[in-house]
Amino acid sequence: MGIFSEALAELDRNTVDYMIDELKRKNEQLQDKYSQLQDNYDQSQAEKAQLLNEVAKLKASLDELRKQRNGQP
Repeated sequence: MGIFSEALAELDRNTVDYMIDELKRKNEQLQDKYSQLQDNYDQSQAEKAQLLNEVAKLKASLDELRKQRNGQP
């Protein structure tokens, strides 16, 4: 009976080790995915800022054209 108990204890340790390794692997995958999403978000924010700047310039140009059309200097 002692050998059987030792075998079960070893099996339990191996199972725990396997589960820990799996959790570590999944955690690494999630960290990688998070990094990718963060990079995408940062890139989107930079593009958004650039587009808002272009919109502001276009609005300023439009205002200038309207002033010229209405005869204002």
